[in-house]
Amino acid sequence: MGGICPFTGCSAGTPGRYRWFAAETLFRGLNQPHSFAAQGQPNRGGPPYGAQSPAMTELARYKSTPFWPRIRAGKEGVGLYSAEMLGRLPSKRIRAAAATRLLGVTVHPTAQIYRWAEIRAGQNITIGAGTIVGADAILDGREGISIGHSVNLSSEVALWTLQHDLNSPTFATEGGPITIGDRVWLSFRSVILPGVTIGEGAVVAAGAIVTKDVPPYAIVGGIPARVIGERNPDVDYVWENARTNAPWFV
Repeated sequence: MGGICPFTGCSAGTPGRYRWFAAETLFRGLNQPHSFAAQGQPNRGGPPYGAQSPAMTELARYKSTPFWPRIRAGKEGVGLYSAEMLGRLPSKRIRAAAATRLLGVTVHPTAQIYRWAEIRAGQNITIGAGTIVGADAILDGREGISIGHSVNLSSEVALWTLQHDLNSPTFATEGGPITIGDRVWLSFRSVILPGVTIGEGAVVAAGAIVTKDVPPYAIVGGIPARVIGERNPDVDYVWENARTNAPWFV
């Protein structure tokens, strides 16, 4: 009643162990050299005699993959998806508790995290007192992120601690921890790349991509970011509790 499997030719009602046996037999057969000409049959297109189709090649590659890397890949996928879903919870208290207890982020009780887009390796992320993390932020903690107190991360800011080496023959990864000093302001859609330290009181303009360290109280902007001004070094504000006046549901 369930139809015929297009891969093995077994009906959907066939017990699973037999369907698997049929698929395995077909797979083994298609991996053997064939000579249709030797059997008096014409070659009706497809790959050359004895060659595997792309689907069979991919299946063979997957079957040769060690078991545990598959498990790790699945675990990573579940983790990323779960973190994304937790970031959409419509309660700042529940969201903060989820970030701390389920994702392992160290969040000061007075810090406010709005709905995030992505958090990776939360156990390597520390967020200081009174800090605000804006909506749809990306925090990649794989190499470590440390954020000071009274910091303002505007909406859609991205902190990446790991990236690919474009000159690597194998496209290997490289990275380093990100450190954000006290009273820093990262404006809308600014991007901080691996290994960067943002000095105390510095300001990163909207849309800037920061590739190297920023001095304290410097104002940087552009791609790549460069110093375009200086901030008043006398700023000494301390946000006692960023959650107090935070709107609900976001």
